[in-house]
Amino acid sequence: MKLITTKYRGKVAENCHVANAVAVDASGDVIFSAGEENFPAFMNQVADPMCTITMLEEKVDEEFDLSDQDLALMTSLHKGEDQFTQKIEKLLKKLDMSPSDLLCPEQKPEDNSSYERLIIQGKRPSHLHNSSSGVHTGMLALEKKIEDSIGSYNSFNHPVQTKYLETMKKYTDTDKIYREVDDNGIPTFSLSLKNIAKLYSSFIKRDDEYLQRVTDILTKQNENVYSPSTFNFDFTKVLNGNGIARSNKNGLQLVGIKTKGGNYVGIAVKVLSGDAQAAASMALEMLRHLKMMDNTKLKKLKRYHKPQQKDQSGNTLLKMETEIAT
Repeated sequence: MKLITTKYRGKVAENCHVANAVAVDASGDVIFSAGEENFPAFMNQVADPMCTITMLEEKVDEEFDLSDQDLALMTSLHKGEDQFTQKIEKLLKKLDMSPSDLLCPEQKPEDNSSYERLIIQGKRPSHLHNSSSGVHTGMLALEKKIEDSIGSYNSFNHPVQTKYLETMKKYTDTDKIYREVDDNGIPTFSLSLKNIAKLYSSFIKRDDEYLQRVTDILTKQNENVYSPSTFNFDFTKVLNGNGIARSNKNGLQLVGIKTKGGNYVGIAVKVLSGDAQAAASMALEMLRHLKMMDNTKLKKLKRYHKPQQKDQSGNTLLKMETEIAT
C-alpha cells in the first residue's frame, strides 16, 4: 500500500507528500501498513504523555497536590496563547518556581493574535510561549521531587531523563532506545512506527491505572492540553472519550481510537516531507479506509481530512486530497 497526499492548485498537482504509516491493534497485530511499518521516527512531543506517566509513577501529583488540570497543562502542546501561558505561570508559582527556571527556548507564539498582543504591549516572547512550556514545567516538578533541587533536568544522564527513559522502555517493551536532543532542548526518543502505534493503542485501551489516568486527562481536559482549532483538539472532541491524537512538528501524527467493535487501535503516520497538514489528512483517510470512523464524524473533521485554502471571495485556491494506492 502507498499513502499519498497531493496538493492541487486548481486542477494541477503542485506538491505531493508520501508517508510511512501503520495501524496496530491492542494485541500488537498490524492491520494496515503503507511503506515501512518499522520506519524509525523521533517522537518529540508525541512522547510527552509518557513523561506524565513518569510523574505519576514518582507520585509528583501527591507531592505537590496537582489537580487533573495541572497535569493536563504539564502534558500540553499549545501555541503560546494567553489561556495557556497564564495558567502555566500560575502553576509554576504553585511549585514555587518561575518561568526563568524553564530550560526550553524562548519562542514566538505560534498563535498570531497572541504574538500581536505581545508586540502592542511592547513585550518579548518568553519561555512560557514555547509550545512545550507545560511539559518542561512537569519535568521541573519531577526534578524537584526526586532531587530536591532544580537546574539541569534536560541533561541526558539526569535522573529525570533516566526515569523517563525507563518508563519508555517498560511501556514499549524495548530494551534499547536511541535518543537525541529535540528542538526544545530535551532528549527525544527514536522508535519504529509500529512501536509508537502500539503505545497509543495501549493509551486508548487504558491498559493500567497510569495509562487510564493520563488518557482520561487527555480526553476530559482537552482544552487544557491542546490549542483550540487544531487537529489534535478537534479529533479528541469529536471522538468524545473514544479517541486521542497527538502530533509533532516533523510530520508525525499519532491517533488512538476505540472502534465500535470494541477494538483498540493505534495509528502512526510519518510524512517524509514533514508536512503536518498532510499527516492529519492521512490519519483520517486510514480511519475511513479501515471503517473505524463514520461519515458523520469525518464530516466534522473535513477541514483536516480534505483541507482547502480559499481567497477572500471564497474561491478555492488550494486543496489537498489523500489516497491509498496499491
